[in-house]
Amino acid sequence: MLKYAVILMLLFPSYSHAEATENILEFILESYQAECIAAQEEPMASVSDDEDSNVAAITLDESSIYNIDITADGKEATVLYANPRCPQIGSAWCGTSGCTTYVIVDGTIFQTAGFKPVSVTIGENSVVVIVPRAGRACVNADGQTQSNNVSCYAAAVWDDEANTFNSIGSDDPVFRLSDLMP
Repeated sequence: MLKYAVILMLLFPSYSHAEATENILEFILESYQAECIAAQEEPMASVSDDEDSNVAAITLDESSIYNIDITADGKEATVLYANPRCPQIGSAWCGTSGCTTYVIVDGTIFQTAGFKPVSVTIGENSVVVIVPRAGRACVNADGQTQSNNVSCYAAAVWDDEANTFNSIGSDDPVFRLSDLMP
């Protein structure tokens, strides 16, 4: 009996963590849903035959929520690439430089802009989170911003002691704490 109690105690934190992450995802998506509903009240262009203007439900591609490693020992973050679709306004929250992305780590929401973040293992002990960016987010060696067809990348690493992401200090942080907090 004690053996099962120990197993349940070991599993409870991960269940609790997964449930908290799911609640945070729902909280974030509810804000997009509210914007979608509000947009339906504004006069807009006609919708296509396959979109019902009376149903203001956002849809999200299943590949928009995924996990990435953030440490070499297997610590993961949940990513929400916020590219929902809404009747009449489509994916209005995204542009040619990507979308807002939320990264959830231990119940804390971090936010960035660009395309879908990925993680890359460097050596044996380091994992770097890379955020693809484009256009005005990119600057060349002369300090000039670029057109939308130019890509660049931002990188950050997870700091276990500070429970945050570290990135190069000469610019805005790659990930910042999100204003969205449940």
